Amino acid sequence: MIEVCGNILNYSDNYIAQCISSDYKLGKGLALTLDDKYKIREKLFEDYSEQLGVYPNCILTDKIFNLVTKDKFHNKPTLNTLGKSLVMMKQQIEELNIKGIVIPELGCGLDKLKLKDVKELINIVFTKTDLEIIMVHYTKE
Repeated sequence: MIEVCGNILNYSDNYIAQCISSDYKLGKGLALTLDDKYKIREKLFEDYSEQLGVYPNCILTDKIFNLVTKDKFHNKPTLNTLGKSLVMMKQQIEELNIKGIVIPELGCGLDKLKLKDVKELINIVFTKTDLEIIMVHYTKE
């Protein structure tokens, strides 16, 4: 995993992953920022309404992997739900032959998971793959 500082929006040509809740609220943080830019919430309700309330899950909308790691927006994910969502993402990445992905500090912002634990989990899930993972540590520009 390559780690950089910056703004994940500067990587919009790449596949990006984010954590969301199964109620598709996308009301704060990076989820809100990406929704403003890509209309993710609208696409989720239009194309994936049957998966509303399903978690863990991973839903690809355009080039955004939405890791559904918790039930409601006000809940917190666990490493277990994040791990299961990452495994689902890995399966989709392999099926689509994707070579690289950009991620924020998944689950570490508003959701309060520990970055050290999340990085370990990502390394475990993606071991023995050729996937290039760039983790962007947010900094204001």
